[in-house]
Amino acid sequence: GGDGGGTAGKAGKAGKVAGRAIQPPVFGVFGTRTLSPGGPRRTLARATNAEAKGDDAFGIGKLLKSVQGALPVVGLVSRLTAPEGGVGNDECAYPEYCRQVYEASPEGFQEAVGDLQNKYGKSAQRKYVLLCLWMVKQGSGLVRDSLVVDSARRVRVSQDVEFEMERFLNEYEEGMGKYEYIKDRPTRALEEQAEVAVDAMARLILPIQDGDAIAAEDCGLIEDLVTGGMLGYPAEWRACVRAAIET
Repeated sequence: GGDGGGTAGKAGKAGKVAGRAIQPPVFGVFGTRTLSPGGPRRTLARATNAEAKGDDAFGIGKLLKSVQGALPVVGLVSRLTAPEGGVGNDECAYPEYCRQVYEASPEGFQEAVGDLQNKYGKSAQRKYVLLCLWMVKQGSGLVRDSLVVDSARRVRVSQDVEFEMERFLNEYEEGMGKYEYIKDRPTRALEEQAEVAVDAMARLILPIQDGDAIAAEDCGLIEDLVTGGMLGYPAEWRACVRAAIET
């Protein structure tokens, strides 16, 4: 009787594992597969994900925000290149940012990625989209807008994530080297960030030239893409994105 129960228990456990939904892979800094979204994470990233979902029952997220701004800049770039590196949600490595977006982005973002990829091809793949949006978010106030937009334009053709990441991190490190603490880094207006993000998405995905307007049928998709792919932004972010598209 005892052996039968043990066997049944093991079978039940195996059934649960076998029946667990398989999540798609997330591509890392250099276009390679990283740990699955369900794999181990650093405590900081785990706490920040909980806060983004409204599960911060113990106030850990508030503590993180008060601490991370006082962290020194030294070593930050090396943490951003690690598969699960970074400091919370504000200073986050590209692979970890991809995982966070996959877990927390609204449904409209996923649909926009699929629709744009079906319409315009592999340049609209999520790994390229999130690379460019991550650059906008991380590089705000530190990296030239033209570097981000030019990276998007090149990735559309080359798909060379490693080269673009190296260029970005070189300029990012130079910019952060001017400040002793993370909290001292400059910030940019939401409207300015929205302009860069929309421009980068247009150059990455759409078959348009500089100065061309985004086609009416693509405006809503680009809006959902940029709004949903930039985590941690306030509610007025969508209005800023819409205004950037219209201008």
